[in-house]
Amino acid sequence: MLSATLGPGLLGMVYDGLQNPLKALAQRDGFFLVRGTSVAPLDLTQRWPFVPSRKAGERLRAGDSIGTVQERRFIHKIMLPSVSQARSSWPRSRAANSRSTNRWLASVTRRVGRVS
Repeated sequence: MLSATLGPGLLGMVYDGLQNPLKALAQRDGFFLVRGTSVAPLDLTQRWPFVPSRKAGERLRAGDSIGTVQERRFIHKIMLPSVSQARSSWPRSRAANSRSTNRWLASVTRRVGRVS
């Protein structure tokens, strides 16, 4: 099965055939690839400005966009995974922040909301 990790930070990177970033491999192992090694395809510590496009309690369906993240000049839509229907909710601290600026910083591993 073929799979790839998608998310902000993917653009502008150079990968090997297994989606290992070549720059990270070269920094860790030198310029010759070591058999059986892997590196996370996205920088898990990089924080991106998330702008929600839905309000708390709003009805959502599979594939609905819940917000956007801008990477350079490209805007990535953050979409709801394959669930039939749900309601959105934002954590209190982020909801308060989103009222004032309508954005907050999030990494690719950090949850930006909850659906139920």
